[in-house]
Amino acid sequence: MVIIIRSDSARNHVILDTKRDTFNPDDSYIHPNSDGTEAANSIYDVDFLSNGIKIRNNNATWNSSGGEYFGIAIASNPFVSSEGVPVTAR
Repeated sequence: MVIIIRSDSARNHVILDTKRDTFNPDDSYIHPNSDGTEAANSIYDVDFLSNGIKIRNNNATWNSSGGEYFGIAIASNPFVSSEGVPVTAR
């Protein structure tokens, strides 16, 4: 799951996860700070990868010049190899 918030404007917060869309690109989202329902829109296209996310769309929603953003990504299986063996930092 990833949550992205633009802190310098009144844009909606965005939550994307691997449960709403089970394939890439993922564009199903919710806005937790509004009363809207779950929706899908290609402006929120991201790929969920084994080591993070890749933002596919370069627009003002994700990349406003001078915009301030913060986010958090939560992994369902962090630091596990493809064989299911825990991976430690070296």
